[in-house]
Amino acid sequence: MRKKLAGISASVLLVCICFMGMYLTCTCSNAEEIKGKLDNVKIVKLGDGITAQASFDDIGVSLKKINLSKKCKKIVIPEKIEGKPVVRLASSVTDSESDLDDEMTNLFGKEFEPAEDGDLSVEERFPANNVFVKEIVLPDTVSYIGKRCFAGLINLKKVNIPLNTKSIEEETFARCEKLKQITLPKKIEKIDKTAFVYCKSLEKIHVKKGNKNFIEKGDFILRGDKKTAFMLSRRKKCVVVPESVKYFDRGTFDELTAQKIVVSKKNKILSSDNNCVYKKKGKVLVAAISSNKKKFVISSKVRVLSGTIAWGGFARKVILPSTIKKICGNWKWGLYSDNNNQLIVFKGNNPPKVSGANPKNALLSQVYLRFNKGAEGKYKKLYKKYHIKLIWSKSKKAYYCI
Repeated sequence: MRKKLAGISASVLLVCICFMGMYLTCTCSNAEEIKGKLDNVKIVKLGDGITAQASFDDIGVSLKKINLSKKCKKIVIPEKIEGKPVVRLASSVTDSESDLDDEMTNLFGKEFEPAEDGDLSVEERFPANNVFVKEIVLPDTVSYIGKRCFAGLINLKKVNIPLNTKSIEEETFARCEKLKQITLPKKIEKIDKTAFVYCKSLEKIHVKKGNKNFIEKGDFILRGDKKTAFMLSRRKKCVVVPESVKYFDRGTFDELTAQKIVVSKKNKILSSDNNCVYKKKGKVLVAAISSNKKKFVISSKVRVLSGTIAWGGFARKVILPSTIKKICGNWKWGLYSDNNNQLIVFKGNNPPKVSGANPKNALLSQVYLRFNKGAEGKYKKLYKKYHIKLIWSKSKKAYYCI
């Protein structure tokens, strides 16, 4: 019995030794592989007093964490470094661009706070950095510009988007307060709606002719189908919806918002009244802009509030006329207020019909509601049906919806 156990023990020991040998070999191999990658990361000089962290691969060079040892007004990114083209900015030092998703930094390594923290001010979310930089010149070899690449450069006035760039990622130019205009090349396939957030001086977004994905038409940038308004192309008091437009993307007015909106008389699908754009057939609201008093007064010509309305401006108060017969789920999506006291006023004596996959979303929550006298009972009954509680507020003379 002892001999048998000894034999088994010897076999187990032999297996363990073999396994350890394989483990050590694999570990050493991985270490060499990682070391090899790290060997491709180095600090390079971009100019007098300007250095950056660069990583090299088969495609080219990725740059991040630019360091300025003196007050630089202009930064010129070279076309090549050590014979290889510069292809990425604010990208990860690894081969995968997706690794950047978790990095809340810009091209200069400045860290930012996530958007989930709603209590932060603009200045806290995107602290000013590299305040002397006014111009950045990029080579056309660059095809990828990372998220928040130029965020917080409050004095940046001029930057070119390289010809080979295919996307403008989220918060790319966040809080570039002096940036007045930007030109997007023919190859652009994606523009994130938050790319120009808090660019308070931005007046013009120009798309070069020949782009198949975005087309600049009058006051708007349209999607490639020429039927969908994607965003405004310029800061203007009154904007005109082109005759070809049938639809609006949510967020069309997120960054550039006009004071007034009208529809071209040649448009056969849409019409406008009182800063509201609606479909002629069915009288469905598709877009609206608030007044200077941060109030939306929906046109009495509107009959339906769709679930995909493009709202422009803040809304402390929204007045819904008695002509509204149907409200769809998520109609209020994108209707933001700059305070916590948003008021929705229903002028109709009869509640509108609630529609959509989740009708409860159409009835709102965490807002104040006001109804006509004598109609309160009908609205209370409707809200009770969907288990939504209404609490009377004497100070607001309205019901708080929870």
